[in-house]
Formats: sequence, structure tokens, C-alpha cells
Amino acid sequence: MSIECATVLDPDALAHAAWAKAITSAAAAGGDYHDYWTVLDGAAKQVRESTPELERTFALFGGIASLMLQADKPAEPYSPAIVTSTGRTMAEEDLGQEELAFLASIINGVEPAKLRARIGDILWRRSARENRYRFGAIALDAYMLVDLTPDSWASDGEGCWARAIELAYRTNAKEKLTQICQTLLTLFDQATVDDGYYTMALATLLFRSRVPETDAPKIADRMLALSSEMEASGDLWRARDFVLEAERWYRRLGMGETVVDIHVREADLWQREAATILATDKARAAVAASHLESALKALLKVPRAQRRDRGLDTRIEQVRWKVRDAHAAAVEQMTTFDSGAIDLTKAARQARGRVKDLDVLTALMKFVTLAPYASEADARQEATSAVNEPRLINLVSRTVYTSDARVAARSTPTLGEDNQDERIWHVMVSDFSNRAIALTNGAILPALSQLQVEHRLSLRDFRNIAQSSAVVPADREGLFASALFHGFNRDFTSALYILAPQMENLVRQVMKSVRVSTTTFDADNIETENSLNALLERPEAAEIFGADVVFELRALYCEQVGPNLRNEVAHGLLDDDGSASLYAVYAWRQALRLIYMPFWKRYHVEAEPTNDSDQ
Repeated sequence: MSIECATVLDPDALAHAAWAKAITSAAAAGGDYHDYWTVLDGAAKQVRESTPELERTFALFGGIASLMLQADKPAEPYSPAIVTSTGRTMAEEDLGQEELAFLASIINGVEPAKLRARIGDILWRRSARENRYRFGAIALDAYMLVDLTPDSWASDGEGCWARAIELAYRTNAKEKLTQICQTLLTLFDQATVDDGYYTMALATLLFRSRVPETDAPKIADRMLALSSEMEASGDLWRARDFVLEAERWYRRLGMGETVVDIHVREADLWQREAATILATDKARAAVAASHLESALKALLKVPRAQRRDRGLDTRIEQVRWKVRDAHAAAVEQMTTFDSGAIDLTKAARQARGRVKDLDVLTALMKFVTLAPYASEADARQEATSAVNEPRLINLVSRTVYTSDARVAARSTPTLGEDNQDERIWHVMVSDFSNRAIALTNGAILPALSQLQVEHRLSLRDFRNIAQSSAVVPADREGLFASALFHGFNRDFTSALYILAPQMENLVRQVMKSVRVSTTTFDADNIETENSLNALLERPEAAEIFGADVVFELRALYCEQVGPNLRNEVAHGLLDDDGSASLYAVYAWRQALRLIYMPFWKRYHVEAEPTNDSDQ
């Protein structure tokens, strides 16, 4: 997008009646950045014919309001709201010297504070050194005027105050930082259990602001007390979230024994809900099993020495048996749903329609289940038929090269040979690679664009998903949350470089949790962890994850004749294009599916069935 235009920017735009009308209308609509973007964009179109310079000015402010704040990227905090294959909305780099000079000249008169804060933030990073801190101070003061209430925190409030904290640190505004902490502490003290996640948002901001150590115990104790209130009222979901927030504070304070107590309490909460489900609704045994897996995950956070001291080893074994029993009960309730063939000529439209006009949780479920996993059995059958057909390609040897001209694999002619397993496997992986490209182009990317138009997901949203998904290792929730967040914002390079090693660790930890050996001893009795491919080749892998999931993971991450993402990432073999390829997109969506479906099934068991069965 370019905002260059033949017309000039109007310095008197803020005094125009159309401006006042637009600002009033946006405030009445809710007053968040999205409202200002929508209203100012519409106002620009209305004055297009009559006053072109006013149109350009309104469009400039609307574009600034449209920018997405990324709190996890403090140095480059703003990105386009929408990016598609055909274009994008405004990006910060679209602002040239003319626009920056204009914004600097009118910033003091900009209302509301939200717009002034964002303009000041941009000018702080884009202006000459002698002006930077003046604009930083303007932005910081304006951000601190943004409402932070139980009604506004989830839209822009939390993001604006998080940015205020970052600016206070970067401009060395110690007095302002102290003022921010005091304001947040006052709001935190006033919050009640009825305010729900608003209280947790305040605690998160206080953690980010590095509130004085003297106040930290009070915050930790309050989060734990609120968790108890929520548990007493039967709100076990929020009780778990609040107890985990308390754990973060106690860990910061170095209170190891209390942290262990919280792990045990988290496990109790999961088991309590699982027991209720099994006692009242046997058809939800799969949900109960997922809860029990999370209970086991919480108990395994306790260091081994303390498990013995607290007598937790026996309890851990009991929970493992309960998980097995719940899974056995769930199998009896399972029904398989088969999807029909995908028409690629209509795939994009169908994919967009599948996720359109839904609440965010349902939209994500529809997104990750756009198509079933590649069937290992069908792929093998089709590859076997292809290998045995009297085709020219089957009469010659095949050599597979990597992008940097290395020989990745070779296969001999197969027609008429008894041992064709290697060639069959190569064809299976090759066919999967083609399927992944078609599915990504035809469904995943179009559906992702629709999701980005309708929903804004933060890093915290993905952290909540990771924390509540039983398959994510307890000490990797932040890493998986970051990977999913980057992919949702189309930074597939960052997502892939996190996922490639962490998916291997996920597989390893899941296998360890059911006592499957993941190591090898050499002649000197040195124990070495097996690679991802070695783990997935074990027969237990298919029993745990399902044959189709194992096939996809092997074909995507481990095979030289396929994308081979694990080794390509590990050895730095990917260039700019390769690291953001369609395979990277597919890997991100695959990881999101593996993590999100346990989360979805846990809390949305009554949702209508999809066209495929998830592992």
C-alpha cells in the first residue's frame, strides 16, 4: 500500500466538522482503534469528491488507527492489520517524510488520546534524535490516559498500557514508571472476582512493569485467593488460570515450596473436573481423559526429589492408570467421520466461508479442521499402485537433489522387484508434499486471511491455548504460544524456527509420559536421545499419535525426499524464501491443530462434529 497522493495533507483537518463528527461516531461505536479505523476510512470516502486533501488526511489517520500493535516486538511494534496475496492495509513504512512532518506539526491537537499516543509512538521511533524524547513523552502521557476498565481492557486498554510501560523503560522515565505501577496497583486492589480476567490483565501488566518486590507478595497472594473464590463457585477453568498466574509471581519471588503446592493444586482442579465428568456423562470420557492428562502434566512439574518427599509418585501412577481407563472408555464412544473429495477450484471460497462470521474459538476449530490428516493407509495403497504401473519413471533410477544441489536420496528401478518399500515410501512422501502445497494454497491461506479480517488474537490468547492443551510440555508453553502467534500474523519463518525443534521435543515428552523409551545406549553405555525420525519410526508412535499424524510428521519434518524441515532448520539450510515457504505454513497449521483440538474438545464437547476425526 502507498499513501502517496497528488493532494496535500490538510493542516486544518482537525478543526473540520467532518472530523468532529467522525471522532464522535467512533467513540460511540466503542472507541477502540478498530472503530477509529473504520469510521475515518468511511469519512475519507465521503469527502473524496468535495475535498481531496481532507480525504487524504482522514485516510492517513485511519491507516494509523488500523495498525496492529504487537507487544512482543517492542522495537517494531506495529504491523499491517490485513495481509493477503494481493495486497495489505497500511504499514508503518508507508509513512514518508511528508506524512511524518505533518504528524509532528499537529500532534498536540490530536484527540482522542489513543490516536495521539500512537502518532507520538511512531514519531518517537522515526524522528531525529533531538526530537525523539519529546514525542516519546507525548506518547507516554497519552497512553496513560487510555481507559483501563473491566470493559475496555480486552480491546485496547491492556495493549496501550503495555506500550506505556515499554516506552517508560526505553525513555528512562522512572517517575512515569512509578506512576504507572501505582495506578495499576490501585486498579488491582479495586478489582473483584466478578471482574474475571481483567484482574489477571492487571497482574500481567504489573509483572511487565517490574513492580517493586515489596508489592509482589501481595499480588501473588491475591491471585491465589481469587483462584480459591472461583473454585468455590465452580468456575474451575478460571480458577486454574489464576492459580497459574499466582505461580508465576511466586516463582519470581523464589518461593519454591509454594510453587510446588500450586502444581499439586492445579492437578487437583483438573482431576476434580474429570471425576465430575466421568460420574455424570460417560459420553464425555475423552474430555475427562484430556483433563487427567493435564493433571498428570501438572504433577510432573514437581521436581523428582520433592515428589518422593510428598508421596506423589504413587499418585502419578494412579493418574496414569486413570488416563488409560478414560481413553479406553472414550474409544467405545468414538465415531469416524469421512470427508469428501476437495474441489481445489472452489477451495478458497469454501475455506473462507468455513471460518466466516463465527466466534473466534469456533472459527479456529473450523480452520484447523479444514481437511483431514493425510491417510497413511490410502497414501501407501496409491503409491504401491503407482510403483507397480508399467510407467517409464519406474524403469529408471531416481536421484533427489536438495535446493543447494546435494544428493538427498537415490532409488533404483522398482518395476518387477520384490522389495519396493523404499520407492513406495518416496512416492508417498512426494504425494504428501504435493497435497500440502495444494491444501495450503487452496484452503489454509485463504481461510487465514478471513480469520485475520475478523479476529485479532494476542500472544496471551495463544499462551492460554498452549497452557490448556495437554499435549504441550509444561516448560514449553511460551515457546509454542510464540510460534502459533507468529504464524497467525504470517511470520512463518519465526514460527518454523521455533516449531522444528519443539515438535521433536513434544513427541519425545508425550512418548516418555507413557513410559516409551526415547533414548539409545552405545557400546560405552552412553545414553543418547533419539532423533525425531527414530522416535516416529517406533511402533508405539502410531499407537499414541495415530498412523496418519505420524505419517504427516515424518513426511514434513524428517524425509530427504520431502520438505525435511527438521534438518533444513537445524543445519541452517533454508534461505529467505524456503523459511517462509508453503511447507512452513502447513507446518504451522499442523502444529496449531495438534495443540488446539485437545483445548477445543475439552471445553466445547457439544460442538457439531467436523468432517474428520482428530487424534
